[in-house]
Amino acid sequence: MGLTTKAAAAVALKSRVCFRWAVPSNTTSASASSSSSNEVIFQLQAPTSYRWVALGIGSQMRDADMFVVYASGSNDNVTLSTRRGTGHQPPQYAARTDVELVDGSGISDGLMTANVRCTGCDSLDLGGSTQWIAAWEAGDAINSQSPSAPISKHDGYNSFSVNMATAAGSTNRAPFFDSGDGGAGGFSPVTVRRGPRLGLAHGVLMSVLFIFGFPVGSLLMPLVGNWLLHGIWQIVTFLGMWAGFGIGYFIAQRRGILFAGPHTRLGTCVCALMCLQPVLGYLHHMYYLKNRTRGPVSYAHIWYGRSLMILGLVNGGLGIWLTGSNRTFVIVYSVLAIFFFLLYVGRVGVVSFMARRTFMAPTISRRADYVQELYLKELKAYKVPPVKESDSHGQVQAFNMPKTPASPEETDLASSLKQYESMAVDIGAGQDNSSDPSAAPVSLPDWLEIDEEDDSPRAH
Repeated sequence: MGLTTKAAAAVALKSRVCFRWAVPSNTTSASASSSSSNEVIFQLQAPTSYRWVALGIGSQMRDADMFVVYASGSNDNVTLSTRRGTGHQPPQYAARTDVELVDGSGISDGLMTANVRCTGCDSLDLGGSTQWIAAWEAGDAINSQSPSAPISKHDGYNSFSVNMATAAGSTNRAPFFDSGDGGAGGFSPVTVRRGPRLGLAHGVLMSVLFIFGFPVGSLLMPLVGNWLLHGIWQIVTFLGMWAGFGIGYFIAQRRGILFAGPHTRLGTCVCALMCLQPVLGYLHHMYYLKNRTRGPVSYAHIWYGRSLMILGLVNGGLGIWLTGSNRTFVIVYSVLAIFFFLLYVGRVGVVSFMARRTFMAPTISRRADYVQELYLKELKAYKVPPVKESDSHGQVQAFNMPKTPASPEETDLASSLKQYESMAVDIGAGQDNSSDPSAAPVSLPDWLEIDEEDDSPRAH
């Protein structure tokens, strides 16, 4: 006598990939009086286009009891491999005597089916909900009868909770489940948590921030010259990074891969080190306001940030490898990362070139400011010679220092024209026109008249 659909719990995660659970009635009555009897029968079913499919007890891969099924390569049979989850690495075989394949297992009509009886699954709550995880990999059949055959990283995974009470009432004789359409109908409700969707949100958010957010924010200073806009942009991006980190932390904790692989370790280090960048930015800003030039803290702020952006891009690639994303996502990420990286490097080079060119050939306003600054410095350093008071016979009676003008700038305004005229006379005196008195005077180009467009904003 088969198990009716009301006495079974089932869930389908992908097309024709499904799992079912049945709890024999004798187990239900026994578990009411004793918690030591936890016999359960569950079914794993997947197309033969999958290399393997696995079901596990627990909310994450680490320390989960895993049941992996793949084609044995002999007489349309399947191989059951009991394994222990280790987190980031594929689970390794761990022999168990309380788990066995029962009738109804095998390969038929392009489907791998494994009916598994577990008499020692003590972590199950047969009267309530139990957390389960599932994973699978598409590809050629493994075709091995060895339970320790190596398996590679999964293509997809999920986690969900199953109310085992809905699976109670079966007999302990085959067939345990009604034949149907591969697990597509008549299922009891289960709560499915969409792990891949959270992973996609984490990946997209962090990719946008490190490919676009941080690089554009760093270019705002040389492009716009507005430190406030630069700071606000980077702070918003910084907060978004921590939001993405929180999503990633939740996923890694649930899957048991927190600090268990290069992606989670490097990602945590990059996010932690990024906390120093706002401090360096503030110190650089204060240094520039005081000295009007860059200093050691300025270059530390610039190159420290660039290094973290590069590490973030590398870690994004490690995250793609960890999740086993499809080829399209890998191509899109790689193209965008390379494009914006080259754009950033090119723009930094152009900004540096324009800054160097501006320094070598300043504009009218810059040159006028420079001349005025030098002239004021000379005025402040100028010492008026003492005036001699003489008697009628020319004898010096005393030395009197004239009163200092109220402001050097007043003297500057009064004598600026004479100073420029004397400079022109000095230049003309250096020319030898004695050989040709009728020759026209040499006309020297005035470097103050060179007018160039200053399209590079002053930035620090």
